[in-house]
Amino acid sequence: MTIFYVDDLIISASNVTQLKWLKLELEKEFKMIDRGELHYYLGVELERNREAHTITVNQRSYIEEVLKCFNME
Repeated sequence: MTIFYVDDLIISASNVTQLKWLKLELEKEFKMIDRGELHYYLGVELERNREAHTITVNQRSYIEEVLKCFNME
């Protein structure tokens, strides 16, 4: 018997139909919660601009934390 636990899974696709299909297939096999669009993961912040078709990635929180440690905030 094999047992495993996955804490987080990020699914990304350029085709919405394929994305929905994949999520439905995974839900048939596994207990899942869809938390929607990704905004924060492992200390990395993601901001999507649909009009400009861009995704901005930053580590603002981490940088602020490091600056605080060295009294540079």
